[in-house]
Amino acid sequence: MRGRCLFSIFLLCLSLSLGIPGKAQTPVQDDDVVRTETDLTNLLFTATDKQRRFITTLREEDIRVFEDGVAQNVFTFQRQTNRPLSLALLIDVSAS
Repeated sequence: MRGRCLFSIFLLCLSLSLGIPGKAQTPVQDDDVVRTETDLTNLLFTATDKQRRFITTLREEDIRVFEDGVAQNVFTFQRQTNRPLSLALLIDVSAS
């Protein structure tokens, strides 16, 4: 039980540090909505093998992207291994 509670608190702290909106937030209704169409979308992902080791040797021909079951063209493929990382640590030092 205590482990679940700590894990829940950790997830809450992590979501707050990453800026993931929670259920308590409501969208602002006074803002103008800007809509645009685009044919280019950035898709960031991490690839791991069955032993959860990072795969850093992927090539463009190794990637397939589908939208609603339809294969999409990969316009450009760039490997980035120096992306910033957000991390939160929670340490329970209470005697409970």
